[in-house]
Order: sequence, then C-alpha cells, then structure tokens
Amino acid sequence: MLTFIFLATCVSVLGFLSCLLAVVNTRSPHRVKKLPSGSDNTLPRIPRNLAQLHSMMDYTQFEIFSTALIIARGEGHRFKEHSGKANDKGIDARLYNIHHNIVAVQSKLYAHDNHIEPTQVRDFIGAVTVSEAVYGFFVTTSTFTDAAQRGAYSSRGRVRTIDGQQIEVLLQQWAREVALAYKDVLSIFEEDEA
Repeated sequence: MLTFIFLATCVSVLGFLSCLLAVVNTRSPHRVKKLPSGSDNTLPRIPRNLAQLHSMMDYTQFEIFSTALIIARGEGHRFKEHSGKANDKGIDARLYNIHHNIVAVQSKLYAHDNHIEPTQVRDFIGAVTVSEAVYGFFVTTSTFTDAAQRGAYSSRGRVRTIDGQQIEVLLQQWAREVALAYKDVLSIFEEDEA
C-alpha cells in the first residue's frame, strides 16, 4: 500500500512538472517583444469563417495566419519564422515545438473544390525530411483527397493535416485563442521584417 501511495505521488509530481514546463515553453525567451503602450488589449481582427478568410487574406497573409491556427490548438508550438517566398523548398513557415525542435508548415489558400492531392503530401514529406524538421503541418482551406489523407497517415506522424473544416471549428470555437496567437505571431513577424 505504501508503494502505491509513493508511485501515485511521483506520477502527480511528474504531471505537475510537465504542465509547468509546457507553460514556460509557450513563448521563446529570445523573441519577446513589448507591444506599444495602449495596444495591450487590442487583438487583431481575424476572420469568423472560411468565406471571410478568403476575402481578408492573400496567400502570404494566410501562410502567417496558419501558424496562429496551429499555435491556438494549445500543443505548445511557438512561431519561429515565415519562409514562404519563391524557392521556399515547400516550407512556408517554421515553428518550435514544446521541445524546441523545428516544425515545418505548408499552407494552401485554396478554393473549396481545389483538393490537396497525394503528390502534394508526398512532396511535403520530402520537404519536412530535407529541412530536418521533426514533423510538419499541412494546412489548407480546402480538403485532402482520401489518398492524400492516407499518405499523411502513412508518414507516421511526420505530416499532420488541418483542412477547411478544422479551420472553421478553430475560427468559431477558439476565436480568442486564434486572435491571441495571431497577435504574438504578427509581433514576431514584424520584428523580423524590421
């Protein structure tokens, strides 16, 4: 009985330390930027649904916004950099995960009927591998074909997908978290651009 109590206490302490580490690692200590006074409570305007997203953003803005969608999911990711430009080698942005490893992001601002094909997923798997990222997120405003989903699944966690339907849920049910994440991403992005 005493052994059981000891083990239960150890598990509780480890769980607490894990949560504490997750909270500490939610923001890179090297990239903290103080916002101008008066803007502390101001959140950026974000779309409420996919239709608004398409009307509010171009491809580059969506590449940056998609990182905020990932961060808002609460898995401990932090923005590193936007890399989407000509010859980006299939990586539009990079994040840090909770262990400070690089995570690749590929973003596609597509119409609903322009589906992600298996070749695009395979290309992204290669880009993730070449970039030495531990895994990557493929984010699209459309959908993945069944074959593309199978390709992502067969990557054994190297490619995680977020489609238009999941974006709708994030925008409608996690709007504040998305806006807070977007504010952080924009502050780091603007600092890097300066």
